[in-house]
Amino acid sequence: MKKLFSTLLFSFLFIISFGLFISPAEAKDDFNFRDYEYRAQFVSQSTPDPIEIEAGETKSVTITFKNTGTKTWSESAINFVSAYAVEMKYRDSDFVGPNWLSTNQTAKMKGYIPPGGTGELTIELTAPDTAGTYKEWFHLAVENHTWLKGGYFFLKINVVPATKKEVIEVVELEKELPTDSAQKKIEEVKSLYQAKVFANTKKEVSVSGGEVVSAVIVYRNMGEETWDAHRFRSTMPTALAGNSKKLSYADKNWKNDTLVEEVVSPVDEGGFIRKEFTFRAPAKKGDYDIVFFLEIEGERVEGSEANVHLVVTKDAAEEYTTPSFKTSASVIPPKTYTLKEEPKIRVGVWKIEENSVIFQSTEDSYIIYSGDKKVDILPKGKKATLTYSNGVYALVAGNISVTKAPYIRLVPEHNDHAIFALLNYERKIRWKGPTNFNRYHGAMEFRSMKGGAAKYVINELFLEDYMKGMGENSNGSNKEYLRSQAVAQRSYAYNIKASGGRYPTRYFDVVAHTGDQLYLGAENEKMMNNFIDAVNATRGYVVTYNDEVVTTPYFGHSDGRTRSWVEAGWGRTGKPWLVSVKTEYDAGKSMYGHGVGMSQLDAAARAEEEGLSWKALLTYYYTGTEVEKLFK
Repeated sequence: MKKLFSTLLFSFLFIISFGLFISPAEAKDDFNFRDYEYRAQFVSQSTPDPIEIEAGETKSVTITFKNTGTKTWSESAINFVSAYAVEMKYRDSDFVGPNWLSTNQTAKMKGYIPPGGTGELTIELTAPDTAGTYKEWFHLAVENHTWLKGGYFFLKINVVPATKKEVIEVVELEKELPTDSAQKKIEEVKSLYQAKVFANTKKEVSVSGGEVVSAVIVYRNMGEETWDAHRFRSTMPTALAGNSKKLSYADKNWKNDTLVEEVVSPVDEGGFIRKEFTFRAPAKKGDYDIVFFLEIEGERVEGSEANVHLVVTKDAAEEYTTPSFKTSASVIPPKTYTLKEEPKIRVGVWKIEENSVIFQSTEDSYIIYSGDKKVDILPKGKKATLTYSNGVYALVAGNISVTKAPYIRLVPEHNDHAIFALLNYERKIRWKGPTNFNRYHGAMEFRSMKGGAAKYVINELFLEDYMKGMGENSNGSNKEYLRSQAVAQRSYAYNIKASGGRYPTRYFDVVAHTGDQLYLGAENEKMMNNFIDAVNATRGYVVTYNDEVVTTPYFGHSDGRTRSWVEAGWGRTGKPWLVSVKTEYDAGKSMYGHGVGMSQLDAAARAEEEGLSWKALLTYYYTGTEVEKLFK
């Protein structure tokens, strides 16, 4: 009773603060707009009025609004945006659906919608048992803050009597028809395989010709049979008058012009499947309607149609080519990327101004090399001082003495992942706090560059240990986003290594700062447990294009779109996987970084707001690529 009173009191205070005690005449105009920085404009409605629903049935309607104010709407914020039933006072709706927050409040508006962006409010409407014509009035509200100016709307709904389902008794049919005919008659009444579309993230899209669009469609098996295998397909674009180019929605990773994927994996009755995929806008300007659907045993699954209205605003560039597919007779088996063993990478971690390095490992003994010649063993825990003078190197550790070496190399004796410390090296990163990042896995070299006096400490280690030292991520970010970053960073590093390294005269592949990637070594692992999990979960995965591991740059955030390789001034010949793509979650911001490849802010928002997987994120920003396993 006490809890009920508290709830009622809170509701009363909430209503008073919002000014929600309104008459029907007031519903359209006299809302208490406490913050005019929140404004909305109606854009579209997925199902036009009147919406027809059978009594007792549920139907989803998506209303699209444009954010015409100056503040961002965010599903994850305390002041999220939803709609309240408002006509005839603040009241319980007759059409409360499964996704409503309460009997008078709809679900939240999905996603992260900056000023100028559009957001979708999906309302699941469950019709009452009484047939008739209804009008439901709603108004958008910022939770616990204000009504949205321009957020008033209504839905006209026709509730029709529930259809009486025709039931055919098998026993009666057997009396009249042979068994085969009886089975045929039953199948005419109800399809064996049935599905329902539970989510479709891209119902309306506006893009340029040839542009890649990422999408998610969620299906549920509504039939009474398990799907042992199925195909996910698309319709073909309708040819345009005077069109000389082949039109297709297919992306490079599809099986053919209409087949997105084939799946041999059971989907039980009532089970869900999630399709994360990309498609391409046709090359020619125009309006298109795409239908994606499921197919089982050569037949379209009833209820699996997911519609997308696509507006192509301009023709694709003249050099654009629609993806083509080989026939099954001429298919070349895909290249296997699995290496026999995990590769190593060489990192320039310290350009030394002094002439000495103090080395210690408390985890393993280290083999001492003078150049490529093994000369001694440094015991575990023993400190060694390495020096340089007049073109030669030396090492002293108690009674161990190495002189006149062309360079010094120290390699773990037993454990290739052992950690060593550079005791006289201080490397602190302002936003990482007081930690000194001076500990590293693997081997160390002390040597000077070819033909020059510059001296470096070089860390040679396994690629996955290098990955765990990446300092360019936030440990609290979305799991799928962190995984996409791990793969992008691994691909970037391996591409450089496989190409011979960027610094051959300095004897290493990459530097430890943001000239390549910010590498902080073993200390980074203590504060980045979520990122370490992402590295482990994606171990060995890289981004490929035309059977080659490719460079995968990334940056902070853009101004609404990424830049192509050529546009950024990185070369006169473009790289087809590094082309401009839309970054809706960056809209309204300025460019932070070079702008090529993955926008970290946009990718994190897509993972959080749209639920995209790490593979879907990678294939969105790196156009036409695939994600493959390089090593076990």
